[in-house]
Amino acid sequence: GLGRRPRWNGGKIKIKMKSGFYSIPFKTSDEHGIKNFTGVAKLSIYGIVLEFESKWFGLIRDDLTEARLPLAEILDIRLRRGFFGLGGKIEIRTRTFAALASLPNKNGRIRLKIHREDLREAKVAVGELQKAIDEYSASLPPPHSQLSDLFQTDTGASETDDRG
Repeated sequence: GLGRRPRWNGGKIKIKMKSGFYSIPFKTSDEHGIKNFTGVAKLSIYGIVLEFESKWFGLIRDDLTEARLPLAEILDIRLRRGFFGLGGKIEIRTRTFAALASLPNKNGRIRLKIHREDLREAKVAVGELQKAIDEYSASLPPPHSQLSDLFQTDTGASETDDRG
């Protein structure tokens, strides 16, 4: 990551979190491969901040962009390791499609490619964020009843009014 390196701790590696977030460099592209993105993902228990720069066809640069995904918008996050330990991907799914409007996504998911050197830090960050997502989801009230359940009587027949 940026500014953080694992510390030697008697054979056990421990990653210290500074400033309350993990900073993980990433690369990705849009759904059609026309735009490539390079940036930094800042993961914390409050959500994700993505700072990235895009290039059209790998040549024409856009401005630096910052996009925020609060914890309430994230459905889940997972780390997928690459073949032979060569990097991996952080995959993020959001609760609404609107949350993806300003973000590079493929099929409704944000996929951030990360380097092998950042895998250990990414694993810890993703684990902590997923735990925060699970705790947030458990604190939400139960989902609303389905519309069909509102029109059921005790016998299971619907309460329709037959007015001739």
